Amino acid sequence: MKIRRINLSGGVFGNRYTLDFNNNGNIDDIIGISGGHKTGKTLITKLISNIYSLSVRPKNSLALHKNVTTGFNGYRCEIEFEDYNGISVGVLENNTLIQPLKINNIEIDDKKFNNGLLVYDSLDRVCNRNNNSLSIREKMIIPIINDLNNSITNSIVIIDDIDFGLDIKDSSKFIFFLIQNLLVKNNQLIFFSNNSDVFSSLPVSNCKFLGQGKNILEELKV
Repeated sequence: MKIRRINLSGGVFGNRYTLDFNNNGNIDDIIGISGGHKTGKTLITKLISNIYSLSVRPKNSLALHKNVTTGFNGYRCEIEFEDYNGISVGVLENNTLIQPLKINNIEIDDKKFNNGLLVYDSLDRVCNRNNNSLSIREKMIIPIINDLNNSITNSIVIIDDIDFGLDIKDSSKFIFFLIQNLLVKNNQLIFFSNNSDVFSSLPVSNCKFLGQGKNILEELKV
């Protein structure tokens, strides 16, 4: 499973911002997305996470009542996912999931993770009380490395602020390590950073830039 395209729009005004991960007919396995402070990096991560989780969560889950989430009033987000069964589009508008994804063959347990979405939020990693004995550098890396002990296949891995607590050299090593361990199992790796220099080892076509000093989602707000 991979993300093909993300369309963000501002409702009746027709404004549109697209992140397209298609590259000469193929979907990129590695995408680095950079932008300055408040360019929407974390919000995009949350939009992806909400559309996926609201679509696949069991119907008896209390959190799924009315398919409502919070924090996205005035936004519309369409995300195209592709797996072996074809393309599925999930749509979130004004805090409500109006079109869920159709994803099959999801397998998630203690040792297997197939057709899933793993999202690593930088704030969650830093504030995790179970890791109080670790340095910030260790908090940002170790939870991700630990998860790689499981069989992660055909899934999407998203890392917010991949270079937080790391210098450019160590960030590049970490990215290389993730590529080696994730891409061999048909996964897609998407990571965000304030600093585009972190992506210097990636082909230009695999890098997306949200701009500097402005919030693209605020521009789209109704």
